[in-house]
Amino acid sequence: MPTTLLRFNGEYHGTGSLPSNSIRRQRYILDWFEQFSKGESETTAAGAQP
Repeated sequence: MPTTLLRFNGEYHGTGSLPSNSIRRQRYILDWFEQFSKGESETTAAGAQP
């Protein structure tokens, strides 16, 4: 899987200074999970046990 370094201006270790940075970070994480979980079945992706 590829890796990405996210940098937010004015932030240090985290994204607590600006709410917009926190939202951008969460959106990026959700997009990442959607991209890399496409190969799983719907029941497994939804958290159901096989």
